[in-house]
Amino acid sequence: MRTALYRHFDAAGVLLYVGISNDALRRLCQHKDRSHWHAQIARVDVEWLPDRAAASAAESAAIAREKPAWNVRGREGSPRKKMGELKRPSSRSYDAADLVKNGPYEDRPSHPLVGMFFHTFKDGEIHYQAHVLSVDGDTVLAQMFSWLTGYPTNVQAFPKSLLYSSDCKLYPEIESWRDAADRVQERQARRRAVA
Repeated sequence: MRTALYRHFDAAGVLLYVGISNDALRRLCQHKDRSHWHAQIARVDVEWLPDRAAASAAESAAIAREKPAWNVRGREGSPRKKMGELKRPSSRSYDAADLVKNGPYEDRPSHPLVGMFFHTFKDGEIHYQAHVLSVDGDTVLAQMFSWLTGYPTNVQAFPKSLLYSSDCKLYPEIESWRDAADRVQERQARRRAVA
């Protein structure tokens, strides 16, 4: 059966991900639901190959040669890993080019805050929600997420002291972070309905 080899690119033409699928459009929708980097996709290139074996070989070669930012399988011969098994970034800061080139989950030493999710609060409402990418001295670099859509927006630097303040709540995994956001938003909606 014909199989698609697809490549996702960002607006600057940086290769984000290489994959294969019998239905490239369905797979794109799955990335929307499951991949934190989906919002970065600006272009998708699709190449059809005669069967899955040919597509799989082309995918492996493309990942090894082109080094997409978010693929894990194929990098330095590593097998595909679940997000929970990936290594966290180190405690030093990375500029955007370094993150794109090397990916955020490499074999680098890690600060305990790296990989944590957090909410900051202002007047009892969520002010920021983010995921810690790196820590350098007193500065935390975090991937921000829209409270409205839940999609990543920009990367922002924060003072590390903010994460240890009473205005911040830390979560070790994304599920507890999302559940807490849902509870806060439900509470806020009830308050507004009463007022």
